[in-house]
Formats: sequence, structure tokens, C-alpha cells
Amino acid sequence: TGRTGVLAKHPDIVDEIKKTLKDLRTSGFIVNVPLGHSIMLGVIRKHDASLLTNFKCSERYVHSFFESSMKWSPRTATRAAAHIPPNATEVCT
Repeated sequence: TGRTGVLAKHPDIVDEIKKTLKDLRTSGFIVNVPLGHSIMLGVIRKHDASLLTNFKCSERYVHSFFESSMKWSPRTATRAAAHIPPNATEVCT
């Protein structure tokens, strides 16, 4: 389901991308657009690298894939989240 564009003719690739992303998320990884981009490129290259000749797997495409195929809403990381102090547990309790 969802818009997959050039990958629509390659359901095996789409299924592997979706499974990999879901498995990472289930295991506790934060799956953001740059990570999704790397995974998508890796899976596409593994199955059929020639697809990348005429298809640019841009971060915008990955964002769209997340929304339409995965039903995920990618968000931009905040600077505050990147600067959690080492004693955050003590401060918050």
C-alpha cells in the first residue's frame, strides 16, 4: 500500500525495505529519514543496482515513502534532544 513510485514494479524490494525499517524500529532504533535513505539505497543496490541509473532515491522520496507506505510521520530532531545531560535521570526524578 502507499505510493512507492519507481519501486512499484519491484514489490520484493519494497517488502524488504519495509521489513528492515519495521525491525529496526521494533528493536528500539530511531528510524529517521537519513537512516531510511541509507537502508533503501542498500536494499535497492542489493536487488537491482540498475534501478538507481534513472531513479534518484532522494531524502524527499524517503520522507514520502515513510508517510505513504509506512504510515509514519518523520520529524526533525531537536537540538534540545541532542544535548541531554549525563545526569538527566537524577534531574528528572
